[in-house]
Amino acid sequence: MSLVIGKLESAPDLRSVRQVAAQVLAQPSTRVRLAVALRVSELLCAAIDELLTRHPDDGAALDTGIYRPCRTTPHTGTALSELLRVSDGAEAYLLELGAFDDYADVIAGLVEVSAFRQETDDLVLHRCLLAVHAAAEVFLRAGQGKLTPTEHASAVEPARYPKGDVKHAVVRTALRPVLGHHQIMTLNCAACVDAEMPPRVAFTSYQENLCWFTDWATAHRDDGDIMAAIQTSLTGDSLGGTQDLGQWGQWRARNGIGDGFSRWLAQLDHLTKKVSNPALLHTGVLCAMTPLVRKVIVASVSYGSYHFWPVHRQMSFDDYVRHICASIGGMVRGWAVDHDSEAAIGEHNLLNWVCRACATAATRDALSPRNAQAKRDDARMRIAWGPQTYFYFGQRHHGFARRVDNLREQDRFAGRELDIRPIPRHCSPVVAGDNVPDIVSKLLALCGADAGKIDEDALGIDTWDCTPRLCAECAFDGQRAQLFMISVGAARLACLLPRHYRAEFVRLMDTYGFRLFPAVQTRLLVQCACLPRWIADVLSHGYADAGTWCGQSDCTTPARQPLPPDIGETDEYDHVPLPDTLLRQAQTEARRYAADTGRTDWLAVVARPLKI
Repeated sequence: MSLVIGKLESAPDLRSVRQVAAQVLAQPSTRVRLAVALRVSELLCAAIDELLTRHPDDGAALDTGIYRPCRTTPHTGTALSELLRVSDGAEAYLLELGAFDDYADVIAGLVEVSAFRQETDDLVLHRCLLAVHAAAEVFLRAGQGKLTPTEHASAVEPARYPKGDVKHAVVRTALRPVLGHHQIMTLNCAACVDAEMPPRVAFTSYQENLCWFTDWATAHRDDGDIMAAIQTSLTGDSLGGTQDLGQWGQWRARNGIGDGFSRWLAQLDHLTKKVSNPALLHTGVLCAMTPLVRKVIVASVSYGSYHFWPVHRQMSFDDYVRHICASIGGMVRGWAVDHDSEAAIGEHNLLNWVCRACATAATRDALSPRNAQAKRDDARMRIAWGPQTYFYFGQRHHGFARRVDNLREQDRFAGRELDIRPIPRHCSPVVAGDNVPDIVSKLLALCGADAGKIDEDALGIDTWDCTPRLCAECAFDGQRAQLFMISVGAARLACLLPRHYRAEFVRLMDTYGFRLFPAVQTRLLVQCACLPRWIADVLSHGYADAGTWCGQSDCTTPARQPLPPDIGETDEYDHVPLPDTLLRQAQTEARRYAADTGRTDWLAVVARPLKI
């Protein structure tokens, strides 16, 4: 083994590693396979370090705070032999659990000699990152499992924001036109498409990259029936089927390579749930590792999470360097929202593997307007700041409720409350051209509330220091008012409502989210390169206004009162389901957009379900 390590350490670049791998993988062990993958990952991290040194103020630098060492990190160990501790620790732990064989099969499927001899650099890099991710997930669970639970903070019970089950909502909306999709289904959109793609191909990519839908049926979570329903809703006579996508179909090769890994990772969650202390918060197990080990783990775990590999073109080594940085930022933005609710149901989250100080700094940097404005090309912007509608609103992670609670802790809302008059509940959708008073009136009417006449600047739009970067094609009348309300206005409004109305308003916002703003919902589904830029502006100012902690919420704060029960999308107004009313208005906005831009082929796709 020492000979193999020496050859790999002497290989200065990917080309040289491929030559060594073609020799040493002829009769490999799992340890040899991981030595190859770890050396490739080490080369990527060296290139990331160089990039961050050369460009300390661009998007890559601001996305990678959690990648860099903690102040408590021991500054020793720089060789491949140090990285092999990850492989050895993972192997020992799985042997102890009697679960090594499945893991070895996954590694063998990823790091195989034929790939190094025949496949592109792109796919070799993909394989190596996934293999290291597999080892890292086991290694960190092993480390966390050795901790004494009483010496660390644990997830608060009952959970302040219990993780919601939205699978039935996913099935319902998968069968509806794309314009009416539940927020969980728009998460990948910006990352999956390119402005030059034909719309049918773009939404084939969107369909085939819907996060986690294919991965969890093997996770022993008693949701096999609903997962089968999700699969049925998205396959069969689908948008893409088996059609040849030509230059645009690169994601299919990556997904094919990663399928086995994703399913194994779901099984690992189930296997280790009771023995790896997943309820512990901010343990710092990752902070206790050497800088090189930390970097390789963060890079691989951020790249490999959630079957999220929708890039439609072939990537070079240098592309991967920037792509990994963007992936770290994108994943931290998700982890920051749900690290507490994940721990509460016994699921691991990278923010709980670092100390509270690291989590706090990473959250602040990743969610900040400065990060949103940082320099990135279009491809990296789509990965770093795809519209995280899943996290910003939604009954899964209660993003809106979290921001409202954070705001209510601030002095500026102390003792302030609107004088509300009860009225019959009714629905008049927000439309392009509405101003802030119009939007406030329409949103409150959904709750059966009337605040009377309010000023245009009642919620602070005049001092909202944000200029969302919509291009001329995507711009629409009244956009600033709608985007202001999404960013900060609606949460501020909730803080001013009496308790009963506030609870109902929060429930509606988290349930229907962006669909309450049909002109915005429409533009979340366009193929324009401006999408991740303006959504980053809107979301980052919302996070900054509400404030952040060790995540979006302080994970140590107990629930003051239960959240309103999730009654699903059952709201009706004048005997018409609210989702139907919102969808009709989104269709109106989409037709107007298509007429103004000439994108009738786009309209033909988004006006129908993913399954045709």
